[in-house]
Amino acid sequence: MMTTKKSGQTPLVLLSRFNIRSIFAEDNDRPGSFGLLVAISSMRHCKHIDLSVFDTTPVEAM
Repeated sequence: MMTTKKSGQTPLVLLSRFNIRSIFAEDNDRPGSFGLLVAISSMRHCKHIDLSVFDTTPVEAM
């Protein structure tokens, strides 16, 4: 990719896995605000989530 001067960037998260929603508040004094973008999973059941990225077992995740 470097030799062809192309970008290897992809969307932050595949839409089939996550519904990206921006929970962003510039005023961090507001209760519950973090001042950053958060990805909210659109999966209904935790059995569909790939836990291998968290280095945990399904039992630990429950």
